[in-house]
Amino acid sequence: MVYLLYSYRENMIQNIIGLITCMIFSIILLESILISELYGQDLAIDERVNITVIEDNNNIIQTIPANIGIEPNLWNDHSLDNYSYDPNNIAPLNTKKYDGVIHIESIYDREFTLEDFLDIWGFNKSKIIDVFVDNKNPTKDYRKVFLADGQNIKLVIKQEKISDQNFANYNGSKIFFKYPSEWNLPNSFESQNKYHSQYESSSNEQYYNLIQLFPSEFHYMTTPLFYIQITELNSNMTIDRYYNENIHKVLQANETTFPKLINKSNYVIDSNSAVKINLNTSLVAEPGVKDAGNQIYQSSLHIWTIKDGYFYDISFQAFQYAYPEYISIINKIIKSIRIE
Repeated sequence: MVYLLYSYRENMIQNIIGLITCMIFSIILLESILISELYGQDLAIDERVNITVIEDNNNIIQTIPANIGIEPNLWNDHSLDNYSYDPNNIAPLNTKKYDGVIHIESIYDREFTLEDFLDIWGFNKSKIIDVFVDNKNPTKDYRKVFLADGQNIKLVIKQEKISDQNFANYNGSKIFFKYPSEWNLPNSFESQNKYHSQYESSSNEQYYNLIQLFPSEFHYMTTPLFYIQITELNSNMTIDRYYNENIHKVLQANETTFPKLINKSNYVIDSNSAVKINLNTSLVAEPGVKDAGNQIYQSSLHIWTIKDGYFYDISFQAFQYAYPEYISIINKIIKSIRIE
């Protein structure tokens, strides 16, 4: 009898172990199926590389943008898309936060280079002076730097000499100003089609023109940006009344952008009464995530004025680390403005 009870207990234990093993196997299989459905294929490479960008003779570390290889303006080369688990939405080399981490996520096993990442990013490679890998001897040939898990890469780039730039004249309808000749100035039609949706006018305004101005860095660093938006008002209004009725527009938050008013002061531009508004905005890469490197702060300046029934929003924005570097030249542009 004792033997039978012991045998029965052993069989029960084995059955329970077998059942648990089957459950674990089923869970693993289900997860594999879900991952396969989510990604299309399993990842052959899932690695991380740390990258830092620093200006020559300057200790300012530039912030690597989040969503490289995800956002269209930060996804410039699509030649490697077939290595991605989701080629329509993410590149095999990408960043997800502002933490300077390159994610290597490839469904095929192959070697990727620093040049591959820079091409996807759209980075201006002509600015590179040296590349350090794990603090070893520098190299200038970024094409031969192969990315490896846990690597630490530092790019040293040429310092932008803002003060030495020559100025050109912008003389458009209703406004004139001077700007650095090397900066990009898209035509108004291009600006209207590409950016107008960001600055929707209210029912008592009619869009007139959007002038955008930015250095080449804007294309791959998403900072800085200077613009002037002009709208025609359908009613007489003082600038103080306009401010009170419209300041909420620039303070509206969404899941990734959280602006905060720092101060507002009276201002004069080309003999016109104006208001000057300073904002700090928290930009979040992944909504709801509180990990380090998931957010960055942006400083913004708005100067609002009204003349002859037209409203002018003169604005500048940049990541906080870059704002002091550019504000002096922005002030030169603003001082040169003449409103017709």
